[in-house]
Formats: sequence, structure tokens, C-alpha cells
Amino acid sequence: MTQSKAHKYFNKFLGWSRHEGMVAVEDPEAREEFFVNPSLIPDHSRALVGGVFIDWFLLERKLTRCGLTPLGLFIKTNQRRFDETEAAAYREMEEDSRFGIYKLTARKAGEWLDLTPIPRGEACRVIDVKGSQDGREGDFLIARLFRFQDHWALSSFVARIPTEAGYHLERLIQARGYILKDEPIRHRFILGLFMPTVEWEKEGLHRVRARLASILQRWHVADITVAQIEDEILAAHKRAAREHPLREVLVGRAPSAESGKEVLALLVAMWNLTLSIAGPGPKEQSLVMDMQHFVTDRLPLEELARDVNKPKAREITQQWLDAPQKELGGKSPREAILEERKALGNPQQEISWEIQVTAVATGDAGAQAMALVNQATDRLKAGQAQAALDLLRKAYPMIKDKPEAYRVLGNMATAYVMTGNRGEALAMLKAALKANPDYEVARNNLGLIESMSPEEFDRKHRSGFFSKMNIIKER
Repeated sequence: MTQSKAHKYFNKFLGWSRHEGMVAVEDPEAREEFFVNPSLIPDHSRALVGGVFIDWFLLERKLTRCGLTPLGLFIKTNQRRFDETEAAAYREMEEDSRFGIYKLTARKAGEWLDLTPIPRGEACRVIDVKGSQDGREGDFLIARLFRFQDHWALSSFVARIPTEAGYHLERLIQARGYILKDEPIRHRFILGLFMPTVEWEKEGLHRVRARLASILQRWHVADITVAQIEDEILAAHKRAAREHPLREVLVGRAPSAESGKEVLALLVAMWNLTLSIAGPGPKEQSLVMDMQHFVTDRLPLEELARDVNKPKAREITQQWLDAPQKELGGKSPREAILEERKALGNPQQEISWEIQVTAVATGDAGAQAMALVNQATDRLKAGQAQAALDLLRKAYPMIKDKPEAYRVLGNMATAYVMTGNRGEALAMLKAALKANPDYEVARNNLGLIESMSPEEFDRKHRSGFFSKMNIIKER
């Protein structure tokens, strides 16, 4: 009887959460925050990590719009409707619950089961009719226990791990035990047991920036910005420093060891990525334009849009890179570029340009629009933002009703950023996301730009920071 009452109260909260607008609005951004890259989730783990996410989102993550967890918001919204017993039940649920991995060490079918926390802790007796009937001694559960009246109860989010997988699980926990120390097991630690580690350098600099901006906001760090972190990296590079100067400061502010581990990985990735794209010099920018004309003169743009011709385009590009030019004093473009990079302190040795053209429309108007978009992209790469913006404004009316129009809006945002117009850049990014809510590049860069105050944005623009910043430079 008491078990059914516990679940009655918990499920009432779950039903409310499915229809509460504030919870629904933040669900997508919470998923992005939690999973980082959902495409990495193995198929066999989707249900398990999905349950872990829901528990974290509803019971631990504070909603950015009100500063309360969904459970806290539920209690605040409905407290006048609760009777004394119900109010006490939800108060205990909020104040006294335990999430983690448990081993079923004893049970009495139809009445109770004893759950022992992993890797350490004392057993808790849980009153649960169904769980005590279905479970087997030796099973591992990922679950949340909450106090209900005079005993412990299970929430609805219970993932059972087969006994035969227990050895593997315990070995994983033992291998990562240095993270736990004296801390309880947290949701992201469990996520890490069932998902591959995110390789941040492969995710790209814009993803690293956006993730760091999100973390600084969640940690309520107001005195350090992403832009400042990048400035510190470049300054440290000039001093020939070997470590990120803000490493210990940021890791020391982490609310948990797992959070500290993530921000450390992000700082390492930002260090490597920032130094590798220190920005093309004026000679390299000029040569990029020449390369594009060289390739497109030998392979028309409409031909480049066909995948079958991309290897040919790459071959022509390599020929151009390695051919000596009298205008460069007999040096090849590759030699001239690497010489300039060395002088500018850019250690990047790889030159891997590629002409990429995507047909954005068909017909005469579409072909004209495509030509304008391609020209605009060339101007962006050359740092000619105003010229690019003029071309994109001409192109957009021709393709505004086409599915690919969101990319043009993204390029317009890039141009506005480079010209120092923060307001228009934000408007274009929001418009791009409205046209395509899955446009990850725009979503990440919206977070990046919003993380900067107008004053900080202006300062960065005056310093020339955005002239060498790859915001959304894609066709």
C-alpha cells in the first residue's frame, strides 16, 4: 500500500512535467548540455542513458529561466493544492534522495529489497513490491531512492544491469575511481561508462567555445569569459608557455571532479585548436583568392558542385600549391604561406583547402543566387565582410523560400560579426535556427556571441579578433 502511494506521488509529478511549458522549452538545451554529442550514444545504451538524463533533468538540473529544478518548480507551483501528507512527501522527495549505482544484496519477494551503493556505502532497505519480485540478488541497478514517510522508495527511473554484466561494470568503476574519490556517483559519470569520450579537437573550435561558454554560465563564473581564455592562450604562446594559464583557476572552481575533468579536456582542446588556427596573414588571404580563381577557371563552379569532380578540384589545388611563381620570387604558394605563418608565430604546417560548392537552388534565378553565395563566401574567406554582406543581401531574396536558405542566413551572421554588428548577427543566427532548428553551427555560435557583453564584443571587434575568427564560414 505504501509503495503504491509513493509511486502515485512521484508519477503525479512526472505527469505535470510533461505538460509544463518551462520544462518543455528547456528540454532541447538540457539534452545538448548533457549528451554533448547525442550521435555518439550506442544503440544498445539509448534507453539506459535516456533514463539517466530524465532523472538528472527533472530532479537535479536547475531551469535557467527560474533557478529551480523541475521538481522544485512543481512544488512551488502546486504547494497550495497539497494536503499535509502530500506536501511532506514532496518535501522529502526533494530534500532526501540518493542517486547512484546499487547492487541488490537481499530481497523478500513482494515486500522489500536491500540495495548497497557502488563503489561503497551502507545498504538501504527499499519497500518495493514489483522490484522485489522481479529483481535477483547480484543485479546492479541505476536508480534514485527517495524518502517516503518512514522508509526508502524507488523512483520510476530504474535501469537494471544484468548480473552477467556486473563484473565489467565494477571494473569500469574501479578504473575510473580516481574521479569519484569521496564524491557520490553523478549522472555524467554514469554516462561516461556507456558512451565513448568526446574528442573535443574533432568537434571543432566553435563547439569547444560554445561548451565552455555554457559551463561558465552554469558555474556562475562572471569574471572569466571565453574570449579572455583565448586571449590568455595566445599570450601564453608568445611567452613560450607550455600550459594554459587559467587551467588551475577554472578546474579549481569546478563543482565536482567530473566537471573539472570535462573543463580540463576543453582547455586542452582550445589550447591546441587556437594555436593551430591563429589566422591567415595578408599574403595567405591573397593567395587563397588566387587559388580559388585558378581552380574555378579550370573547373566551372557548376561542375564543382558534383561530388564526382571534387577529387579533380583537390588535384588542381595541390598543383597550384606546389608550382613556383615568379610573383613570389620563384617560391611556390605553399612555401610562401608557410614562411608567412612562421613569421606570424603560427605553428600550423598543414594546408588543406578545398573548394566546396553546394547547389542551393535550381533554374536561372537559382544559378544566379548560387553564384552570388559563392562569391560572398570567397569574400568572407578573404576578410572582405562588407562586400560579402552586399552579395548575400542580393542572393537571399532569390532563395528565401528554398530549404537551404538557412545557410545563407548563417553566412550573413558571419559577415555581421566581422563588421562589428552584434545585433544583426544575433538576429540572423536566430532566423537561421527558426528556419532549421537542427542547425548546430548556428546554435553553438549564437551561444558564443550571447556569452559576450556588447562591450566585450566591441572590444574584440576593434582588436581585429573577428577578422580571423571562423564563425560560420560554410556554403
